[in-house]
Amino acid sequence: SCSNQQVVLLSKEHKITLTYKHDNPTCLPEFREKSRSLKKILQELGLPPWQRKRQLYLYQNNSLTALLGSFICQKVKEKIERTSHCEFYIFEVKQ
Repeated sequence: SCSNQQVVLLSKEHKITLTYKHDNPTCLPEFREKSRSLKKILQELGLPPWQRKRQLYLYQNNSLTALLGSFICQKVKEKIERTSHCEFYIFEVKQ
């Protein structure tokens, strides 16, 4: 089912980074109407502080793109919806 999959557009022209660290960027997840700091978003998601360093953050050109398994940023989601033919990867969300 699609409800357990997360689609992220990855372009060949961009530097892709997967990391367990973040510098508390401001982002706009797909489920919010206004952007907030990542720390506040992680609090909203109910993620305990000790688990935040165990999450995998995806960056494209040093800009937060997704927290794998939790959300993708709206700018990426909008780009996926606008693109009729593109390369993308599907990440299955394991619970």
